[in-house]
Amino acid sequence: MNPLEQMRDIQLPAPVGWWPPAPGWWLLTVLVLALVAWGLARAVRIASERRQRQRYRGEALQELNNLTCPGRSLYLNELLTLVRRTAISAGLELELASCSSSILLNKLLMSSDVGKQSSLQAEPLLDNLYRRDPQPLAEPERSLLSRCVADWIRHHAGSPAC
Repeated sequence: MNPLEQMRDIQLPAPVGWWPPAPGWWLLTVLVLALVAWGLARAVRIASERRQRQRYRGEALQELNNLTCPGRSLYLNELLTLVRRTAISAGLELELASCSSSILLNKLLMSSDVGKQSSLQAEPLLDNLYRRDPQPLAEPERSLLSRCVADWIRHHAGSPAC
């Protein structure tokens, strides 16, 4: 008998299936899922901390809206007190510790686009504050000061102080 006649065709192995994956792919999948979960948890924590750090802005704006009731002659004093309290809440108390009201008011007026465009001066307003019988601020002045303070509360990155 001829040995070549006894030869058969090459037997191919069964095709490799895609499931179940090799242990390396399982490990890679677990690592990727853990990394995604860690990233999401960190993003949520950072967003929560940022929201908490910025909460004082909303509270200050709400208090500013409560200050705008008519008939108060010490409106400017209350406004400057609100600015100082907001700055302290923002962690800027060292910058405001020695700042006078006139410098603070000038900086507020200059830090706002509304204040830069107006002809409002700080000294006459502050002189009225220390009179025996202070006069109420006129509505345009009140409105302008409120807008300047609201702009600073919304957009400040630092203190309007000295």
